[in-house]
Amino acid sequence: MGPTWLLFAGCFFSPQGSVDATEGATTSASDTGLASEGTGPLASSGGVTLDPSGEPTTGATDTSATTGSGDAVCGDAKVDPGEECDNGELNNGQNGSICKVDCSKNVCGDGYLAANEGCDDGNQVDDDDCSNTCKAAGCGDGKLDPGEECDAGDANGGADCSALCKLPACGDGEINAGEECDDGLGNGKRSACTPMCKVAVCGDGLLLAGVEACDDGNAAPEDGCFNCVKDCGNGQLNLGEQCDDGNLVDDDGCDGFCKLSAFIVFASSQQYTGNLGGLAGADTKCNALAAEAKLPGSYKAWLSVKDSSASQRLFHSDKPYIRTDGVEIASDWKGLVSGGLLAPLNHDEKNMVVGFGANTCDKSDSLVWTATDALGNAQDSTCNAWLTQSQMSNGGAGNLNALDSGWSIGCSLACSVKARLYCFQQP
Repeated sequence: MGPTWLLFAGCFFSPQGSVDATEGATTSASDTGLASEGTGPLASSGGVTLDPSGEPTTGATDTSATTGSGDAVCGDAKVDPGEECDNGELNNGQNGSICKVDCSKNVCGDGYLAANEGCDDGNQVDDDDCSNTCKAAGCGDGKLDPGEECDAGDANGGADCSALCKLPACGDGEINAGEECDDGLGNGKRSACTPMCKVAVCGDGLLLAGVEACDDGNAAPEDGCFNCVKDCGNGQLNLGEQCDDGNLVDDDGCDGFCKLSAFIVFASSQQYTGNLGGLAGADTKCNALAAEAKLPGSYKAWLSVKDSSASQRLFHSDKPYIRTDGVEIASDWKGLVSGGLLAPLNHDEKNMVVGFGANTCDKSDSLVWTATDALGNAQDSTCNAWLTQSQMSNGGAGNLNALDSGWSIGCSLACSVKARLYCFQQP
């Protein structure tokens, strides 16, 4: 692992995500241009996603057809290789969708009658009963001709019959009874009108691509999606998150689901006498240094007293322990307490190397208060439970340049001497 400490900046501590619409703002049918015609759909965990092609990309699964491309299934609401579109249960040309049941896009002349067509005879002959614009030849003459659902003559385009001689339907480009908007093929693409002919608003459970990061259909905070912004990746620790470093990168200690992928450890840049304010005071010092360096999460010192050992106080991780430069010092808790480290724990919270000098007990710059053996067990010398700096009392210490058990214990210092702390990230 090789990222610098900057990769951890802003990290705090739970995931989840869903579908949402507009970043907290209510849009109207006249707000054209709200939906991005960008490069692809935004991910969502449920609901309907409107992609930049103007089509919803999530819906109930219909496995009636397959594309023939591996495990790709037409009707699974995912555009797989070989598919032009896939809107799940909306693969029928209705509700403003131009995606057919075989996951190809409807076009005038393909013989497939969609909601935006008055007719489709499957040819390119313009002077027959269906024009090359898919409008019935007799549409508008006031007579109900074959292929027409209605014909109100000059009144076509009103509430009872569309200009295409079809009964009112969402996706015909006209606002009919019960519809809030209808931009035809623009529904979900060039405007804030959804494929259901409703004005897209944050919290309606419909994801408007390019505008919303999520829409879980509610306004509840800290449930993974709030005001149509995903909680995970916003740099703030929300309910259920173990960390949040402001990104969705997996290999920087905090993964794309806001779960810890590694635990950060560092040697304190500051040195202290044996009067640390007890275990709680030592933990406070670790957290203050981490916060100043913008490291993720909370921390505890690798420190023991008689009735509370480091092994009892600290979380036992099944994930790696890494320095602030990303270098792994142990593969997990078992590796940490195996008697030796994979790399010296000699980087501070700012990713600076500290503790230069020989690996001896007379170089206090490289010594660390611990009173803890390499197995995490408490030792006797604790500077009166880390509440005194008397020259007459001693505290057990380790050397941060050591790889063997000496990293944790091996030296005894007068409590008046200044030494560092090891700080371990906690979930």
